[in-house]
Amino acid sequence: AKKGTGLVVRVESRGLGFAVSPVVRVLTAEGKPLAAAEAAVNRDVQVSFPPPADGTYRVEVRDLHGDCGPRFVY
Repeated sequence: AKKGTGLVVRVESRGLGFAVSPVVRVLTAEGKPLAAAEAAVNRDVQVSFPPPADGTYRVEVRDLHGDCGPRFVY
């Protein structure tokens, strides 16, 4: 990512009929959290952030309740 470039990460699951209550985090390559969002009940989620520097960033997605299985798709 490039510094100052606005990025948006959107996780679609509920809107597609799946059971995930998504939580998304954006982290530096070293694992430092920069931005996070979790879905409201029965909603998809998105997070926007401007990278503080040019570099590599990581996106982490999980279910709010730690659930998993074939109905938990995103």
